[in-house]
Amino acid sequence: MPVELADSYESIYRQAIAQMSAGNADEAIDSMLRIVNRLSRFRPETLERKSDLQQMLASASGSAIEFLRWQKRYDEAIAVCQQVADLLPSPEDVRRRSASLMIEKGEIEDGLARLRQMAEETPVFAAWVSLGAEHLALEQYSEAEACYQSALSLADSNEEAAAANRALFEIYKETGRKEEALSAWNMAVVLDASLADDRYQVARWLIAEGDLQEAKKYIDRDRDPVRRAFYGGLLDSTAGREQAARKKWPDVLEIEVGEERSAVEAWMEAALRLGQPGDAIVLAEKLPVGLRSAPDIAVWVGAAHAMQGEVDQAGEWFEQVLSYFRRAWPSRAKIPAEQWTIVRSLISDDQVLQHIETFFDLSEGGM
Repeated sequence: MPVELADSYESIYRQAIAQMSAGNADEAIDSMLRIVNRLSRFRPETLERKSDLQQMLASASGSAIEFLRWQKRYDEAIAVCQQVADLLPSPEDVRRRSASLMIEKGEIEDGLARLRQMAEETPVFAAWVSLGAEHLALEQYSEAEACYQSALSLADSNEEAAAANRALFEIYKETGRKEEALSAWNMAVVLDASLADDRYQVARWLIAEGDLQEAKKYIDRDRDPVRRAFYGGLLDSTAGREQAARKKWPDVLEIEVGEERSAVEAWMEAALRLGQPGDAIVLAEKLPVGLRSAPDIAVWVGAAHAMQGEVDQAGEWFEQVLSYFRRAWPSRAKIPAEQWTIVRSLISDDQVLQHIETFFDLSEGGM
């Protein structure tokens, strides 16, 4: 076999990424599979010696699997998993990915059974987390809870234990077990201090639940001044203290916001709630492309255009969000209803609302 040059594969890989970015999915997939098919001809021991080639195989196969998934070519994606699993350093990760693809394809019971078999045969943290994540995505909360509890018992680090507790927080939250949810969250933060920056998510949930006193504790401990001011105003607004809220939200707009995604989201929502959509649009124009395209930020920019009656521009932003959701895991076809509830409260023009409502999941109770 001729000597293979990693540089040549890197060139093909970059070309494939560019092809996908340009919307040429078939060409991008063909380019990635070209790398996978060539490198998968090597023996495992050869790839172990040539770590640069093994890493390229891992990168190219992972990208090929995702590209195929985005096109809903699940059988081909699963075939790639089977082709490369024994050639990569973590074959079990690839096999779990294959089972996940089966579930997304619609073979739910078979995919779950495979994941459970792997978790029971090789009981490690990652195996139970993978199964738990699938149950959680399917809203099978009792099964998900059992999996994350098993994962927690197998955690090898504080970070892993924090991740399991973070997932348990979501399960308890969705099943109305508030005290257990807060306990799991607080434990997660003790184990991984970086999660403290996500306190605003707990505060927002508690505000929606009507537990304003408890929400205030999380708001007051938030280290970011933008989030602290915005969510303090949201708490006042929810409590019926609209004038107090409208005194706090202008303070948000006086703060120079950086590139912290959640702070940008809070700044934009404050501008919209104050009836100043133009400010949100101006801020969006200054943001880096990657941050501007984050789904929650893009929703607020779309809403800002809708508030100004610019329904075509709004639709472009919402379509960008839907493209992200279709590729994310678990994929979804609509923007969540909770955001529709906010958007609808900001827009008084019924015709504008009719133009944009198709982008939102009204089946979740957003009407």
